[in-house]
Amino acid sequence: MFGPDKCGLDYKLHFIFRHKNPKTGDITEKHAKKPTGSIESYFTDKKTHLYQLIVNPDNTFKISVDGTVVNEGNLLEDMTPPVNPAKEIEDNKDQKPADWDDREKIADPDAVKPDDWDEEQPEKIIDEDAVKPSGWLDDEPEDIPDPDAEKPADWDDDMDGEWEAPLISNPKCADAPGCGEWKPGMIDNPKYKGKWRPPMIDNPNYQGIWKPRMIPNPDYFEDLNPYQMIPIGAVGLELWSMTESIMFDNILITDNLATTTKWTEDTFALKQAQEKSSISGESSYFMMLMNKLSFAAEDNPWLIVTYGMIIIIPIILLSLYIISKGGNQEVVYVLWLHCPVFSILVAVVAQV
Repeated sequence: MFGPDKCGLDYKLHFIFRHKNPKTGDITEKHAKKPTGSIESYFTDKKTHLYQLIVNPDNTFKISVDGTVVNEGNLLEDMTPPVNPAKEIEDNKDQKPADWDDREKIADPDAVKPDDWDEEQPEKIIDEDAVKPSGWLDDEPEDIPDPDAEKPADWDDDMDGEWEAPLISNPKCADAPGCGEWKPGMIDNPKYKGKWRPPMIDNPNYQGIWKPRMIPNPDYFEDLNPYQMIPIGAVGLELWSMTESIMFDNILITDNLATTTKWTEDTFALKQAQEKSSISGESSYFMMLMNKLSFAAEDNPWLIVTYGMIIIIPIILLSLYIISKGGNQEVVYVLWLHCPVFSILVAVVAQV
């Protein structure tokens, strides 16, 4: 499988080949690594693109788009899973011995909790030295019912319950150090030590992290020529798209690079030139409209005032509206910055 694939915001360029195990005959898929650079532009610029994969007899591969290499590697080194399995594997029958000690650190068995260690002491205690600030309003609550609030006309006590005014900050507390019941703050307890635990020491019996022993892989094989892939008997397109106007054509499979070069010149290169010419033509049409407006203004100078009014008046009105609403001045700046857009509209009106 080779070609572009877009799934959500993930842009891919697949290269997958099926490899046959010479010992068992099983066939597995091998996936090439992802391109290192961004390939998003090839999916979003709505232009014709040439995707090319070259697999060489030295097992190297090269993937390019429009002649620019976007991915390359080696079939023996850059495929997942690898073409050739490991020579050795872990013995799944090997089991960790029951007396294997893999604890790197242990609690010191000789450590003893000190006699003066009090685990009952709290972490925080009341600050006995704290003094209530002068002017503290003990009899004033921090929040009071809003005296200006009125019961809504459509309030139904049976349905909505007894109406209560919403609470607001007590204005009498604004200039006071505090309101309500005063309580001293909490401070760190100097006697607090927490739960006692013995210190950790190096485990004298530490044997390291246990791993099963390695044994020869019974399924091991070595294929040094994975470039000799399963023969291609047909070509198919795997499509699932919700994007319209996607077209494919000119699929070529060959073992002759010169044939590929000639085919590219006769097909893709012509399409590319045609697209560039089309873009250039659209630009020329725009310039032609601008020239017509310029010539018209030379013969009729009053058109310059008309052009200016058409461009400036809508911007001024919109700017005043935004500013009167306390809007974002940056928006106004952007509108002025994009005055050429209104020039295009003028050109279209003049052409009509």
